[in-house]
Amino acid sequence: IVVEIMLQKKMNSLIIMSQCNRIHRIHMERFLKPWLQIKWIFKLSRLSRLNTFHIAASRAFYDQVIEDRRQLLKEEKEKHSNQPVAGDGVNNSIYQDNNVDSSRKRPALLDTLLKASEENPSFTDVQIRDEVSLFMIGGHETTAFTLAMFFYLMAKHPGHQQLVVDELAEVFGDSDRPCTSNDFAQLKYLDCCIKETLRLYPGIPLMLRSIPEDIQAGRHTIFNPLYF
Repeated sequence: IVVEIMLQKKMNSLIIMSQCNRIHRIHMERFLKPWLQIKWIFKLSRLSRLNTFHIAASRAFYDQVIEDRRQLLKEEKEKHSNQPVAGDGVNNSIYQDNNVDSSRKRPALLDTLLKASEENPSFTDVQIRDEVSLFMIGGHETTAFTLAMFFYLMAKHPGHQQLVVDELAEVFGDSDRPCTSNDFAQLKYLDCCIKETLRLYPGIPLMLRSIPEDIQAGRHTIFNPLYF
């Protein structure tokens, strides 16, 4: 069962990463071709149809994951509701430690969002999906890119690489123990190198924003662009 769960999680990650990469390629091609930045031209193109298909597939995948997780939490909640009440008079919640996934000390992002939706009915599945997709899209590619650029700079500057190695040896010595939050505070030079990597090669070098209507800013008018 554990192997099946691990394989399912791996498969889910591969599916969503594949969809994200395809959407990214479409947006990059649109960004590099000025005529595709005009809405009505883009909507007539093959890329628009592919973009619509992949977005719909991604949303369906997220919706299915949300529904499956909600059902699992519901089953776990019913099971734990029959357990004895704790000494403080409060029954342990499935969102707390040692429930649903005992290997985690903190609830997963999706579990937290689902709990919030139970407490606040106005927090819809669409909003949950948007939050999950934001972290999925913003997390998998940017982290990989930053790590690649960090290792590139370390290889390009062996003097700084040696200083990082010396700092790691000073903190960990010959131990192969996992890194803790207390270790982070001592790895100051490594922290500086990571921040310099982010400065030179930011994972998201620019952000695009669009306005739904013309905006009057003092004496100037910001017009709603035809593209984006």
